[in-house]
Amino acid sequence: MMPRLVSRQRVMVLAVTLACTMAAVTTLINGALLDRQIDQRLIVLNLIQVLGLGFCLSYLMGLKLMQLTLASQKLEQIASYDFLTDALTRARFFAQIAAQPNLRGAFLIFDMNDFKRINDTLGHAAGDLALVQVAQAARQHLGPQDYLCRLGGDEFLAFFAGLEQAQIHARARSIAMEITACTVGSGAAAIGLSASFGLSVLEAGQDMDAAIALADADLYRAKSIHHRRNRGHRALRLAR
Repeated sequence: MMPRLVSRQRVMVLAVTLACTMAAVTTLINGALLDRQIDQRLIVLNLIQVLGLGFCLSYLMGLKLMQLTLASQKLEQIASYDFLTDALTRARFFAQIAAQPNLRGAFLIFDMNDFKRINDTLGHAAGDLALVQVAQAARQHLGPQDYLCRLGGDEFLAFFAGLEQAQIHARARSIAMEITACTVGSGAAAIGLSASFGLSVLEAGQDMDAAIALADADLYRAKSIHHRRNRGHRALRLAR
């Protein structure tokens, strides 16, 4: 759970409250000493000093609390979200799913086709942009109970809660269409994006790792088909 941010307004309220509390305590102590003929001007001076000191200490403590809260939020962000695509990290993804018993739905695993060619031809900045576009394309088809994570490199894994296999096929086609509408580079150097997909259904009580392994095997078959087609296309061009 993300820690709640401490605002400057809350820091000011804390500072004033603590300063007033310290002043009230000082007033009670000085009131008890009035019978001893203590100079009232000295009492007022003491109150002013206590108020000032209490406010300064409280404000500094509040600012430090703000810094600690922000640092904690940053660490939470790093641990939970991929820095480039803003998809969940692998650890957070599996923790989210494991926290929901008897969850059912479908896994969709996908990675980009010819990603190395983008990096080699246009550079790693273009490769990073391609990854961001792929994540955005998939995110458009996520529901409130769905999750998307970046497994590593150009490989992503999505979980769609409650979907059957036919529905996830339709979802995969929609995501594929979104991805193929994306390009990196410009002009003659522009490269269109595409991805290969694997899917599996997770039934209630089924082992999650086994379901993901099935989706991974499905992805491997899709990648093999893609590579065979590409080799065939190259052979035709060479033959001509």
